[in-house]
Amino acid sequence: MVKKKKIEGKPIIKRGRPPVWGPEKKYNKTIRLSESQEIKIYSNFPTLQAYFEHTYVKFIEDLKKKKVA
Repeated sequence: MVKKKKIEGKPIIKRGRPPVWGPEKKYNKTIRLSESQEIKIYSNFPTLQAYFEHTYVKFIEDLKKKKVA
């Protein structure tokens, strides 16, 4: 009778962005930002929502300018 050898599996290494930056910061599940993006956004805006609102208003204004021209 042949003895079976126990096969050890390789450890699973998760790829991609980590779920946490730093000890207490967690990613939003729908929008993922890199650390450099967070630094740029939060240096100019208090919240991510404020950044999106500013960007949206600017986008709408640009569309109106293009329609007039």
